[in-house]
Amino acid sequence: MAAPHVYSMGHQQLVVSSTAVGLTVPTGKQPHRALIYVGADDVRWRADGTVPTASIGVLVGDGNYLDLTAPGGDFAQLITNIRFIRVTTDATLDIEYFS
Repeated sequence: MAAPHVYSMGHQQLVVSSTAVGLTVPTGKQPHRALIYVGADDVRWRADGTVPTASIGVLVGDGNYLDLTAPGGDFAQLITNIRFIRVTTDATLDIEYFS
């Protein structure tokens, strides 16, 4: 059986500051995965609909990746709920979306 094809569906660069921000899904076909690189500073995130703070949320360090997937078609809900905030200074997220 052949491996499933994975296609890039778009890229987003997002500055994360002292106000929590969410992701913007590319228009068109619904992605099922996002690979997120954190640069310039650490960030915290929450995906339960609650806004993270600089001290509350899942910590992702500068130079690390966050791989978001949601089996079973729940990716749209995950992307709608997830929010990021910087820990100390502004951070940059480079996000690549995949089908």
